[in-house]
Amino acid sequence: MKYSEEQIEQLNNSFNDIGINFRERLSEIYQVVFEEKRANEFFRHGFFRRFSMLFHCIERVFEIYPPDREKVLEDEERYDLEAFIQAFVVNLYGAIDNLAWIVNAENKLNLKNLEISLYNKEIKKCFSKEFVNYIYNDKSGGFKNWYDIHCKSIRHALVHRIPLYIPPSGVNNADRYQQIAIERQNAILNHNFVKVEELNNEEKSLEHILPLYIHSFEENSPQVIIHSQLIADFRTILELYDNFIKYYVKR
Repeated sequence: MKYSEEQIEQLNNSFNDIGINFRERLSEIYQVVFEEKRANEFFRHGFFRRFSMLFHCIERVFEIYPPDREKVLEDEERYDLEAFIQAFVVNLYGAIDNLAWIVNAENKLNLKNLEISLYNKEIKKCFSKEFVNYIYNDKSGGFKNWYDIHCKSIRHALVHRIPLYIPPSGVNNADRYQQIAIERQNAILNHNFVKVEELNNEEKSLEHILPLYIHSFEENSPQVIIHSQLIADFRTILELYDNFIKYYVKR
C-alpha cells in the first residue's frame, strides 16, 4: 500500500495543523485555574503531560515514517514505531481519564480509583447538558462512537491481551513470493548461494511498505492506518479539551 500524492500532501498539512493547535493549547496551561489543588495537578501534570506526549509520539512517527517514504521499514524502525504508537494509545486513554479525575477532585466526589471515568453517573451530574450530549454521542463521527472503537477497545487489547504490531511489509505478488521461498530452500540445499542471493533480491523487490498496525490476527481486529488515525485521534482530544474547558475554565 502506498499513499497517493494527494494523500501525502493532506497528511503533511494535517500534521502541521495539529502542531499549531498543540502549541496554542499548551499556552493555556497556566491560564486555567481550578479551586482544588489536586484538580490543578491532574490538569497540568496529568492531562497536559499526556497531551504533550501524544504530540511527541506523532512527531516521532512522522520522522521515522514520513508519508512519502517508500523504503520498507527496518526491524528496529518498526519496533520504535510500535513503541511510540503504543505509548500514544495508552496516553490517549489516560488523558481522557485525567479529565474525569479533575472533576472528581474539583467536586470532592471521593470516588474510588476504578470508578473514575467520564461515564461515571456521579461525574456525569457535574457536566452541562451540552457536554453530556457531546460525550454520549454514539453516532458515526460522535465522540462516544470514537471512544469505544478507536480508544477504549484498542487500549484494552494492548494492555490486557496483544501488543500492537506493524507488519514488516506487504507483497505485490503473493504467489511468486511463496515460490521464491521454495526455490531458495532448494538453492541452499544445492549450495547455490549465488542463486540464493538472486532470490533474496527478487523477494525484496516484491515487498512494499505498509502504513498500518493491527493488534491481533486471531481476533480479526481491524487494520488501522497509522498516520491518519493518529491525526484523527489527536484532533478528537483537542475537540474534547475545548468542549471540557467551556464548563470548567476560570481565567
